[in-house]
Amino acid sequence: VRFLIELPACELDESLPDWGKQETVMVQGIADCVFEEAGGLVVLDYKTDRVRDRRVLVEHYAPQLALYARALGETMGLAVVRRLIYSFWLGEVIDLS
Repeated sequence: VRFLIELPACELDESLPDWGKQETVMVQGIADCVFEEAGGLVVLDYKTDRVRDRRVLVEHYAPQLALYARALGETMGLAVVRRLIYSFWLGEVIDLS
């Protein structure tokens, strides 16, 4: 599912100087899988990283999935109730909700 959302730049980078904090940026992305469950959206992102510890994926991709959840919730008009990563390397689903 493709999305495009406009955000204040300071939400993506808190270290911006004052003059840049008021600027807006366009963020576009593609969610691998989005489906409706229990009246809300579930965002599932597939990862192929070769890691042995699921915490590495959580640390690295939680901000991305939070941004996807916000964008998809706004564009599709439903709250995101679950954010999931499927790791092909680990063969497991990681729930970030």
